[in-house]
Amino acid sequence: SIWTANLSGEARGPFPWPMSVRSAASTARLEAELEFVQRLANPDYLHHLAQTRLLDDESFCRYLGYLEYWRRPEYAALLSFPHCLHMLELLRLPPLPPGLAA
Repeated sequence: SIWTANLSGEARGPFPWPMSVRSAASTARLEAELEFVQRLANPDYLHHLAQTRLLDDESFCRYLGYLEYWRRPEYAALLSFPHCLHMLELLRLPPLPPGLAA
């Protein structure tokens, strides 16, 4: 699965070094994860995740756990849609919110 690469499910954050020292690859990863986390603020995207049964994938659920590092202030400051963190939390709590998969 595409979600399994070095994902322990802990909210440590993959970027412990300052922006000035980051490689282009780590910056691209940060941007991709930022984009994904913010998509969780979109109800249509949440519906898509439920319809495709991706939320039933154990690896994907571990990936959601890994993304908890976005709650740390230095990462949360980058979010344009901070309510996506609430949706991230809800997606990690079984069962799915009513009507999401309908």
